[in-house]
Amino acid sequence: MKNIFTKVFLVIMFCFTPSYGKDIVIESNISINQKDLNKIYMKYIDKTYPEKVRPYKKVQEVIAWKELKKTITYEDLRLFIEEYPNGKFIKEAKRFLEDYKSFFHNGYQYLPIKSPYTGKIWLDRNLGAKTVCQNKKNKQCYGDHYQFMGEGIDICPSGFKIPNINELRNENIDFLKLPLAGKRFYSNHKLGYVDQYAYIWSSSIKQTGKGRNNPWHLSVQHNNYVTFDVYDKNGGLSVRCIGI
Repeated sequence: MKNIFTKVFLVIMFCFTPSYGKDIVIESNISINQKDLNKIYMKYIDKTYPEKVRPYKKVQEVIAWKELKKTITYEDLRLFIEEYPNGKFIKEAKRFLEDYKSFFHNGYQYLPIKSPYTGKIWLDRNLGAKTVCQNKKNKQCYGDHYQFMGEGIDICPSGFKIPNINELRNENIDFLKLPLAGKRFYSNHKLGYVDQYAYIWSSSIKQTGKGRNNPWHLSVQHNNYVTFDVYDKNGGLSVRCIGI
């Protein structure tokens, strides 16, 4: 509480200081939230005590960069570059920005995202999906169903492939935001289990010993119950590509 009062006092002084007063207009019906108050406070400190602020900013930049690298996104990189345009990590940040920008593949837009759990790079949505899933039952994020394609080099964008079974096992399922797109049955190719299950192909094959070697896949129920099983390669499941 004392810290907030101190900031409010400095803001009031800041507003009535001739050299800075022109930067802000105060009206009786405007309330300043904590985030905006912090910005005004830091602007005042930065202009008034630049030599003292500089070491603090360097420390903050290092902390921000470490946090950013845990789960890199295009938007976070853009904001970092905007915040530290002359910083220590600016060259690396700009290089990452180029790597993590969105691109189009077969008419659909995708964005590479880095998992904070495994460090792997994934596409942000299923192949053929129009949007990222915020709702598991949103048909716009279901994407297409594919018969088994091995590593999927022919269907995944350049630099990506279908994940193997270990890459799926090790990943945090919530991070992938998988939609309940169901599957196409290998017998008649009709859709089934839509809004009930998410199915994702792996590139790994299970040796069944019965003359048929079927690929592994990930299955996620609507209640987030996860299993791994095999499915006939002639059936149709969703694809989520991972970086090579």
